Amino acid sequence: METKAELNGLGDHIEEVRSICRQLQSLLRQIPGCNAGPFESEADALMDRWLDLSERTDSHLENLHLCLTLWDGVLQLGEEVERWTTSRIAVLSQCPSFQSEDDIKALQNEIVTQEESAQRFHRRTAEIQSLLQSAETPLELQVDH
Repeated sequence: METKAELNGLGDHIEEVRSICRQLQSLLRQIPGCNAGPFESEADALMDRWLDLSERTDSHLENLHLCLTLWDGVLQLGEEVERWTTSRIAVLSQCPSFQSEDDIKALQNEIVTQEESAQRFHRRTAEIQSLLQSAETPLELQVDH
């Protein structure tokens, strides 16, 4: 968040540079025979890059927040499966045999429920990985010279 705040703080400075470049460009045009440099267009390009960077930063922050929410869910699922496993192991170690066919079916249903939890766990972790992977070209390689 600190980086985001710093980035937002740069916006005013970039706009100020852009305004000064426009004024300078305008003044240089008034001087006869003066070949004015591309101050205004360079300032506009700088602003465009800053806006692009800000948008991507916002997008990455949103993805990170979503990943944190998903991760909390993954941790909860893991805790639920661990509690169930610990509980079932304790019960089975005290009474390793089943009393009836209903006991076997109940355990089978519990196992199916836990398998579904494991599948949700894997789907959420895959979603987190997908959100964290970026196919974007690194900023260092996008800088125009």
